[in-house]
Amino acid sequence: MMSQNNSILNLLNIQDPNIEISACTDLLHAGVHEKLLSATLVYPVECCEACGSTNVF
Repeated sequence: MMSQNNSILNLLNIQDPNIEISACTDLLHAGVHEKLLSATLVYPVECCEACGSTNVF
């Protein structure tokens, strides 16, 4: 799925190499076809870089 992962990130213009697409689900909601992407940050985060909060999940 690595080449698919890169293609999806490129399509969405996501430049962060630390994000990996883990799943792609097709949905039909109110007659509209949708794709739901699940992604994972590939390194542990101890605190928010912007505010320093340790309430990260």
